[in-house]
Amino acid sequence: MPLSEKQTDSASVVEDSFGYLDALVERIVGADVPTPYAANLERSAFLHIEDIVCAAKRV
Repeated sequence: MPLSEKQTDSASVVEDSFGYLDALVERIVGADVPTPYAANLERSAFLHIEDIVCAAKRV
């Protein structure tokens, strides 16, 4: 799967700044599925604020 420009940029920041990190980098993404048409499935396929907060607390 090709990386988007943002992913490539963030990867280069990590490479250049790895010595300054206090914890490992964690990629937070939605489900690896095609975007569903049903609203209830769509809600479960994308990231939510709670997912980001939970990942930040793990670090």
